[in-house]
Amino acid sequence: VLMLVMMGGVWRVYEKAGFPGSASVIPIYNVVVLHEIAGLSPWFMLLWLIPCLNYVAMFLLYYGIARNFGRDALYAIGLFLFGFVFFPLLGYSSDEYRGDYRF
Repeated sequence: VLMLVMMGGVWRVYEKAGFPGSASVIPIYNVVVLHEIAGLSPWFMLLWLIPCLNYVAMFLLYYGIARNFGRDALYAIGLFLFGFVFFPLLGYSSDEYRGDYRF
């Protein structure tokens, strides 16, 4: 049940950002779209291949997502550490995707 709530929350995040929700369940493509939601270039995914730097890249991804939904750095930390709780909160909340934050 927890997995379905998590998947539904992520699905809603994609839909709020103007992408099809089905993109959240397609491997690799879901990460490319997530980078676009965060305002990052898809080439930024290459940093995920470098040990230790991948944590910085992941946090910047979550920070961009939080900023584009009007949230702050504390929410980005929540996405980073407890994504299974914070993604559904973001998806089912009344927050709207602004898309004005770019790196």
